[in-house]
Parts: sequence; structure tokens; C-alpha cells
Amino acid sequence: VSIYPGGTVTARYAFIHALYQEVLYQRVAAGRRACLHQLIGGRGEELYGEYGNEVAAELAMHFEQGHDYRRAVKYLRQAAQNHLLRYANREAIAYLGRALDLVKKWPENERAEAHMAILEQAGLARRAMGDMGGAAANFDALAEYAGELGRKEDEVKALAHLSTVLSWVDRERCLAAARRSMALSHDITNEPLRAHVRGCWGYWHVLFLSWGDDHMESLAAAVVAARTAGDHEMLGLHLARYSFLESLRAAEAAGHGRCLEGEVAAIVGEPLLERPVDSSRRHAVRR
Repeated sequence: VSIYPGGTVTARYAFIHALYQEVLYQRVAAGRRACLHQLIGGRGEELYGEYGNEVAAELAMHFEQGHDYRRAVKYLRQAAQNHLLRYANREAIAYLGRALDLVKKWPENERAEAHMAILEQAGLARRAMGDMGGAAANFDALAEYAGELGRKEDEVKALAHLSTVLSWVDRERCLAAARRSMALSHDITNEPLRAHVRGCWGYWHVLFLSWGDDHMESLAAAVVAARTAGDHEMLGLHLARYSFLESLRAAEAAGHGRCLEGEVAAIVGEPLLERPVDSSRRHAVRR
């Protein structure tokens, strides 16, 4: 007996052996199987109601087999999110890969939003599991796809993500992506996003190239913009970056800059305080 969230009580049956199930399943005509999967998936949505996300993987399977690709993609993405919350990142990536394949079966004029959302979700999932190379591939594909569609705001967001993951594996590509996002940001009207991009560029410039008060000001402005917009994720990101650079400035001003040099070098791959731009940075931090 099964009791569903809405209070419905039903009898539940199971095959003694999976072989019996497989034989009987294969004897059902393909068209009939697709119809049955659609019916089971639809009934599952009704029975679970607002708790349908808890059985997202099962519903996704039925809708995929029933050729209802819109609902299949919806539940595949939810199944991926469920697995991410349990730190089952590889399983989540597998679900998103299937969703990406299925969204290509949608009418071409309807797939853009879902295609970009899946690429972004996959990139964030790979970033969370430390697969920076895979995340970079997802965000690169997202930026290219958005560019082909002429969606500059989405391209800028993708490039911002791309620069972040590349900062761990490829400094030059990180800076190239950041420069590209800066150039494109002049053509968008989303002020919080523009502030975010300028803040990211300021951080990468200080970390990888040279110190500059204008770059620190851009990062501070990104903090204000995120706080004003109520974007807690961006606020946390820029606050962490700004605090890190301020700690370097304070440490050097107090004569303790060398204590953090090893930590910085581990991040950027070479001593920050001994670069050719050191004199301008020392002048900036002592004012």
C-alpha cells in the first residue's frame, strides 16, 4: 500500500524478478509504451503535487520515454538540483547532459532559454565539484551560444562566470574573458551586472596585473550595487574579494605585507609584491 502526499491511498505491485518486467515491457508496442509512460508521468504529477520535485528523476524518465521532452527537461534539471544538494555532483552532471540532449528536440524557436539555463547550471555544478576545466567548457559554450543569438547580457554573464573558473587554471584566458565582458558591458543597460563586471575586472587586474585605486573603487562599487540590488550571492563574492585585497593593503601598510606574500603567490603563481608594478602599488597602499 502506498500513501501519497495528498492523502491518496493505492495498492502497489512489484514483479518478483526484474526479468519478468523486462520481458513484458518489451512485448508492449513502442507507441503504446510511450502513451503509458505519459499517463504514468502525468498521474505521478497529480499524486505528488507540490512534492513532485522529490521524485523528479522518476518523472523525468516517464516523460522522456513518453516523448514529452518539455516536462522531461524540467524534471531532469530538478533531479540534477536534488543530487547537487546531496553532493552527488557526477549524477547531477549526467542528468544535465541528458537534459541538454533533449532540449535540442524542442522547436528551434523555443529552446534558447532552456539551452542557456542548462549550460549555466552544468557550469555551476562542475565548478562546485572542482572541475574547472569542464566548467570553463560549459561557460565558453554558453557565451558563444548567447553571442550567436545576439543576447549580450547573457553573454556578459557567461563571460563573468568563465573568467572566474579560468582564474584557477589559465590566467591569460581568464584575463581575456574578463576584457571581453568589460567591452560588451558598455552595450547593456543592466547596471548591477555592469557593476559586477567592473568589480570582477578590478579584482583580476589587482590580482594578476597591477595595483590601482581605480580597480579597488570598482570592486567597492560592485559591493554597493549588489547590496542595493539585494543580490546576496554577488554581495558575498565581492565582499570576500574586497576584504582580501584590503587585508593585503592593511598588512603592507603595517609592514607585514611579506607575511601574506606566500599565500598570495599560491593563488596567482608568483609573488605579487615583487612584480615590476610594485612601486605603484606601494605608493597606493601608503596613501
